[in-house]
Amino acid sequence: MNKKKNEIKSFQEFNLDDRLISSCERLNFEKPTKIQKKVIPIGLEGKDILIQAPTGSGKTASYLLPIINQILTYQKRNENFQTSKIKENIFHPFSVILVPTRELCEQVNKQIAELSYYCRKVLSSLHLAADVSLETQRIRLIAQKPDIIISTPNRLVAHLKANIIDLKNSLKILVIDEADLVLSFGYSEDIRFIVDNIPNICQNFLVSATLTQDVETLKQLLLHDPIICSVNETNIKSFMNQLGIKCEEKDKYLLIYVLIRLNQIQRKALIFTNSIDHSFKLKLFLERFSISSVVLNPELPQNSRTNILENFNKGSFEILIANDTEISNKKIEAINIDEEIKIKNENENENENENENENSLSKIDTIYENYLNLENQNQKSKLNIDSEFGVSRGIDFKNVKTVINFDFPLNIKDYIHRIGRTARAGQRGTAISFITSKNESLFFQIKNFFESKIQQKKQSSNIFDLVPFPQEKVSPFKYRCEDVLKTISKNSIKKARLKELQVEIINSSKLKTHFEEHPNDLVALKHDLHLQPQHIKPHLKNVPDYLLTGSEKEKSKINSQNFHKNKKNKKFNFPKRNNKKIRKKDPLKTFRKN
Repeated sequence: MNKKKNEIKSFQEFNLDDRLISSCERLNFEKPTKIQKKVIPIGLEGKDILIQAPTGSGKTASYLLPIINQILTYQKRNENFQTSKIKENIFHPFSVILVPTRELCEQVNKQIAELSYYCRKVLSSLHLAADVSLETQRIRLIAQKPDIIISTPNRLVAHLKANIIDLKNSLKILVIDEADLVLSFGYSEDIRFIVDNIPNICQNFLVSATLTQDVETLKQLLLHDPIICSVNETNIKSFMNQLGIKCEEKDKYLLIYVLIRLNQIQRKALIFTNSIDHSFKLKLFLERFSISSVVLNPELPQNSRTNILENFNKGSFEILIANDTEISNKKIEAINIDEEIKIKNENENENENENENENSLSKIDTIYENYLNLENQNQKSKLNIDSEFGVSRGIDFKNVKTVINFDFPLNIKDYIHRIGRTARAGQRGTAISFITSKNESLFFQIKNFFESKIQQKKQSSNIFDLVPFPQEKVSPFKYRCEDVLKTISKNSIKKARLKELQVEIINSSKLKTHFEEHPNDLVALKHDLHLQPQHIKPHLKNVPDYLLTGSEKEKSKINSQNFHKNKKNKKFNFPKRNNKKIRKKDPLKTFRKN
């Protein structure tokens, strides 16, 4: 049987519904990946499966295709399929997919829409991560009757306890995606509650990039005689270059300025920090040199974060600054911003008056000021950070050429998942890490880990390098970078965070309904605007020639020409003057008496 699976060369050989095959062709899925060859046939048989495969291997499609196919088959056999979902004002779903973050809810929901493109009139999905009340969600569930629900464990438990959703009498398929991350996010109790509420006869998928002890425990709890489908690959790819640069903490900003301004890295670039303050300090630093960037801030509303990710994938901006360590390594009693400024009556008219906007804004200001002024960071407080936010795991970043660990991750697992955002789907990529004395020992642990994997696979061992700080190359820029850093105080970072929060909240609450009706208008929402334009010095935008070497001058000239090439065609066409001299009129001769 394994031989037959390995011989599968196209999606037509899986005996999927014709509409699914057409969707795969539309998405340019030419042939199944290794994990898809193993999972899809077993998934169609209705067996429990443990899926273990690295990032970018096609895990999500491997379980979505069998689920959608089973729903389409079930619809043909049961005429009352749609009406059976609603009983006594309680929704009974056919399938549920659990993921650890809201961003992944959005992503999985989008992929379902793509795979079910040619059967979208008879199949639908709904994610429960939207910033709406439970009662509003009940209305949506009853009205839409979705076939697939995507949710975080915490959100699904809230619906179960509120008697909005019932799983015991209807659920046919349950998926827990990114299972290791679900458990590390502290969802263990929620998972147990959900498992206690599912029927005995139910097909279960457990999906994970790594097989930890927690995943093994969950396997024993959830799966019945499971088939284990794994691919013996790691995230180490021959087309990914990994580079560590030794530097002092204070030299990180100088180093990243040189890398970006002298075009030493390919874009798009994803930069990771370990805290929100570091992210905003880096953004303000780059902003002083007229280098546009966007912070993927967990304090922002969900729809703003989704819009940032979509625009980054579309190429609307080229530098995204993200942080994940602050969220995953601190236990936070979190509340969502939108809940703090929730409109009292969600069925009000779409147009909000100015007074309501001002009240919302002042409330945000108060909440945020209280948070930023906390002296004791260990005390429990209502922080405005979304506890269901996540960026380094699972999110499908497209065409990221460079990942930069501005702050080095705290463990090997986080490092692997960060660099996994580049060199996806056969593309080349580079991962650069800034190594200080504090994290040098961890760096060598990671280096040894990668080298051992390379030796096992008998590959070349030159993909992981550690280089000294390039003193000669960066020293000409040292003083201008130090001068700029002196202008970025803790207070300016605080103001920048508050300003972005206020702008995005207004966009979120005021335009949410409009964007639902006019999705194309989302392009107009710009996230890379300058937070402190008054501090930008025009002379810092360009690098003086005397600071550059010969090759650097040429590269700078080429990039300058590319940047201004569209502006050359926008010259004003002033009317041409004749070369003939025109005599000035004598006012005394032309003056007429009344």
